[in-house]
Amino acid sequence: MATPSAGAAPTAGPASLGAEEPVIPIADTHSIAGNAIIAVVLFIIAGVAEIGGGWLVWQTLRERRAWYFAVAGGVALLLYGVIPTLQPMDNFGRVFAVYGGFFIMLS
Repeated sequence: MATPSAGAAPTAGPASLGAEEPVIPIADTHSIAGNAIIAVVLFIIAGVAEIGGGWLVWQTLRERRAWYFAVAGGVALLLYGVIPTLQPMDNFGRVFAVYGGFFIMLS
């Protein structure tokens, strides 16, 4: 009888007879909760970037603030466009529909 090499999986048991354990699909609740938290945080960051970026541009154009307010506002608005791509959801329309509600609350 051959001795298994070091690190080899044991061969005794049902797996060695060709039987596989049934796989029961169970939702990973930790992953779902984690994705929800990430989504909410990203929505809040996107809202702050959009509102803050718009306010900074407004300050330059309407309140005669320094040019760097507009540059900072432009960067914030650019980030606002990128942040939704970090969402764990795949559907663009749904991401922006949900974000609309967050924008209203943040405003």
